[in-house]
Amino acid sequence: MASELVYLASQILESAKIIDDQCKALSTTFPRLDDPFDPKSMTLYLQPDIASAASRLLSASSQITAAVQPPAHSILDCAYGVRTIPALIQVTS
Repeated sequence: MASELVYLASQILESAKIIDDQCKALSTTFPRLDDPFDPKSMTLYLQPDIASAASRLLSASSQITAAVQPPAHSILDCAYGVRTIPALIQVTS
């Protein structure tokens, strides 16, 4: 299990670096959660490398959450209506 967690964490980091590098190449920054929504920021997702890296990052983070979160917490999340993205997409390198 530990090697799986390390692999998923490396996929998250690698994807984040790709997104950061692409933003630098486009002379822009990735939107921060603290910033107000700007519709122009959605154009970043039209960049194939950013869209692919974002998809892989989301998949890996969903899988790592599913692997690490205790089963009882998952059940309580469902019972209280907390939505989590299921890790349906296999992370590949």
